[in-house]
Amino acid sequence: MVIDEALVGERFVNRIQVLALDVLDKRQFEEFVGRRVRNITDDDWHLEQAGLLRGAPAALPGNDAIRITGAANYFGAALVAIWLVAMASGPLAYDRVQWFFGSWIGRLILFGYTWSLIHHMLGGVRHLVWDFGHGMEPGTRFAMARYTLFASIPLTILIWIVGYLMMGPLR
Repeated sequence: MVIDEALVGERFVNRIQVLALDVLDKRQFEEFVGRRVRNITDDDWHLEQAGLLRGAPAALPGNDAIRITGAANYFGAALVAIWLVAMASGPLAYDRVQWFFGSWIGRLILFGYTWSLIHHMLGGVRHLVWDFGHGMEPGTRFAMARYTLFASIPLTILIWIVGYLMMGPLR
């Protein structure tokens, strides 16, 4: 396999510029890139950041899902912290938290948290592949975003099936 170093370098620079668009304002981005950004008004800068002025990337819905699941993972981490604090607080607090997590709404929340973790992890793998310069073609980017979503659902179900099998008979 022959690797075109110039193409990989160009893709890496483009990726850095896209990442910079996410975190920098217009002036900071111009300083970072070292050139003037097209005549974009300050009011339209948020549209440029979202990719709407230069044509939305094919995987934009997948990227939005990664951002949403990343935020949801903070909520899930708080649930883990509540569980740990309850465990350290004694049997009464632990029993209350276990009761909630064992209820149908608690299990539904935990199932959603599991899906969020898996989907976010697969999105991170997808971005890692992109960082190495692979899968950047428009059709491939979109397909990878879809596969991330479609793979996260059966993986989540599989994790829950294995968890229930390890737990023993249902209560």
